[in-house]
Amino acid sequence: MTPSDRDVLEILSAGVLIADLREIVRYANPAAALQLHRRAADCCGQALPLLLGMSLPLADHDISPEQPEVRLEIEQDGATLGATIIRLAGRGYACVFRRVEDGRGADRQLLRVEREAAMVSMINSFAHEVRNPLASIQATVDYLRGELDAADPRREHLHRIERQIRRLSSLADGPLALGRVSSSQRVACEVAALIDTAVTAVAAQSAAQAIRISVAVKSDMPRVVVDEGDVVEALTELLDNAISASVRGSAVAVSHRVVPSDRGHAPRVVIEIEDAGLGMERGDVAQALRPFYTTKRGAAGVGLSLAQRFIQASGGRLGITTRAGVGTVLQVDLPGEEPA
Repeated sequence: MTPSDRDVLEILSAGVLIADLREIVRYANPAAALQLHRRAADCCGQALPLLLGMSLPLADHDISPEQPEVRLEIEQDGATLGATIIRLAGRGYACVFRRVEDGRGADRQLLRVEREAAMVSMINSFAHEVRNPLASIQATVDYLRGELDAADPRREHLHRIERQIRRLSSLADGPLALGRVSSSQRVACEVAALIDTAVTAVAAQSAAQAIRISVAVKSDMPRVVVDEGDVVEALTELLDNAISASVRGSAVAVSHRVVPSDRGHAPRVVIEIEDAGLGMERGDVAQALRPFYTTKRGAAGVGLSLAQRFIQASGGRLGITTRAGVGTVLQVDLPGEEPA
């Protein structure tokens, strides 16, 4: 399981601002907020040039497909910012910057800005390269669908391929995806359908590692009110994590239960993913949701921060129960549908 672009950018020591084509900031990492003496949320919605004290808009800095990066020194509040502006494939801008102190450390600081700007540029370039083959795969799927009758059962295989294309497209959106205003649309979803889609997404991986996925689904469970795409992505990440942590030949169990609510409120639905891996030490559990954190026993916990972000976007919570040498249970607590 790979960490998200957001996880990468949030641990950089240089400030990172992502802006849309109108040069409005949509994302600020913690380092940017610290160096600008603002909260990250207060940076968003501001014009990037004004936020940095630039005299010209970004579009006037000769940024083009032929020259997608421009290095600048910006004076702000008596300090100098060493900055690199990166054009994000015509969809927006990224600004990587750091306050430059006087003295011998200035050159080292500017070099560090350039290195971290190169990382942001690499993420964007990778995303751009991935989109082209995905578009070709999608075109092939569309062609094959036209060759099959509407009742042909093979069309289901095309649906599965398309789900994976959408997932890869989402991951390949690059840094600008971090700055998108959330369009989360919560609708009532069948829990069994969410689980089934996620299980299908990891079927090849589980088969390759000889991990059996058992699903216990109750037909009378209430629906959950969530963003379907976010929750499926989270469950897929958690299943991927559970499979990676499992001993070859063991099983991952998926179940769900209802937590009744009092005073007429909607119930909560808890989906549990249990593996029979090595589990985590007590000290690992508190750190497991941190980006890039790897337990002493291996990869368990890597990428959980990404799943947590998707779950929280739908009003849910992610919990972890683990026993060293026994296994781990990941608990996805989601809002249920209001009773009729």
